[in-house]
Amino acid sequence: MRRRIGRGLLLRLLVLGLLVPGLVVTAYAGRCATGRHGGQGSWFAPPPPLARAAVPVACRTVPPAPTNDVHVHTTGHFRVLWGDGYDSQLPRWQDPDGDGVPSWVEVLGQALEDAYSIQTGLGFPEPYGVDSCGIDPLGGCYVDAYVGNTGLVVDGQNVAIGSSFYAFTEIDTEYRVAYFVFNFQVIETPGVLRATAAHELFHAVQRTMGYPWDAEGPWDGEAYISAARWDTEAWLLEASATWLEEVTFPEVDDYIAYVNGFLAQPHVALNSLDGLHEYGAAVFAGYIWRLYGGAHLLRAVYENAYGLEVEPALRAALSDRGAGALEDVLAGFWARAAEPSTVFWPDADQFVPAAPLATVTSVPATVYPTSRTRPGRFGANVIRLAADTLPAAVGMEWTDPAQWRLAAQPESGTGVGIATPEQALLVEIGATDDAGYATLAVVNVSPGDGAKPYAVEIGGDGAIDATVQWRESAELPPVATGGSGGDGGCFLRTLGR
Repeated sequence: MRRRIGRGLLLRLLVLGLLVPGLVVTAYAGRCATGRHGGQGSWFAPPPPLARAAVPVACRTVPPAPTNDVHVHTTGHFRVLWGDGYDSQLPRWQDPDGDGVPSWVEVLGQALEDAYSIQTGLGFPEPYGVDSCGIDPLGGCYVDAYVGNTGLVVDGQNVAIGSSFYAFTEIDTEYRVAYFVFNFQVIETPGVLRATAAHELFHAVQRTMGYPWDAEGPWDGEAYISAARWDTEAWLLEASATWLEEVTFPEVDDYIAYVNGFLAQPHVALNSLDGLHEYGAAVFAGYIWRLYGGAHLLRAVYENAYGLEVEPALRAALSDRGAGALEDVLAGFWARAAEPSTVFWPDADQFVPAAPLATVTSVPATVYPTSRTRPGRFGANVIRLAADTLPAAVGMEWTDPAQWRLAAQPESGTGVGIATPEQALLVEIGATDDAGYATLAVVNVSPGDGAKPYAVEIGGDGAIDATVQWRESAELPPVATGGSGGDGGCFLRTLGR
């Protein structure tokens, strides 16, 4: 009987391309194809996994039924399977030691083993099925990694993966074991292959920790993830798996391009899914990893994420570690992302600063975003303040005072002053960056999804001078403004050096 295969976690949009025969999935947001429930089509049913306990060495390279034209390379915990239909002249597919295993396959097998050792050594559980699986609950199974686009046929299906993707992870629900499909046509360098192995392995670890991302409908039992929930929560699964690439193989740095794309659009809602943004959100996953407990933090999140949902689980894990409210954590993150420091990210010198909404060089100045640049939920607008403008009073008007956090970083790599606009707190900006600018981050912490209108005035008396303009841009009628009147106008004061 064909098993229902779960959603899968497809790694990284590389280019917008067509899917190749053998993989039938639904395009997500027109860009990132993912094995979503509700019409994703069919995929191959994998053969039974191989139990690791008491397996003769000779059996470890025997092709599993029902496959044909297949080769097998077995390591301590994984089997890599590939076919004969590929360009054997490609440099990455050579066999310099003559053992019958192409160098690309050997790199993949070793990368999976290294990632296994590193991630379990950090305190994470074993990938799904390694410790126990459906056919060998005591000793566990080898986790299979299929090399797509090499002519490998499984269950009558060509194992192929579209050119837009590096790899994906699936769960064999009958035998309760993970398996992977990697794209040898797209992954050319050993470094990217190793990073991809670390990323996919962590998806299998996430499943072990109790988040059933593969369960796509009621047929999977009571524990399943609805489409609406997936759209809200999948960002953290991808962001944390991308950050684990850096933790596992810090020398690779393939994730930096995604981080820089994320920082180029700080106003986009944190939980957005577009095939790129969720991977770039690794910069936030890395921030909380470094400050609030690393593997123990993420393990606490995922072990509670299904029962509580991801955001409440994240809030609880941060609170348990003394981080305070998630809103304040995000405010601190955005203030620091405007001037990335190696105190918080090992590769910060390769990050671009979070893109500013405006740069203020003289005061008073009124700043308000357009409808296209208003921050979505947990996104931010970054405002740069030239040293000549400091100290400066910052006044704010808003349509809902519960929507915002304001954050200013006083010195590179040190503390962040955080306030809600109605508190009229004093927040120091003690030093500017190397270019002579201080940073103010305006963070949307709304419980809803919509981007909300606001305006700030830098310097002067804090009253919003551009009343008509910003209100019209907010598609709201003009209202009276003042120091603390109307529906806003409270002060956040920024102090100079």
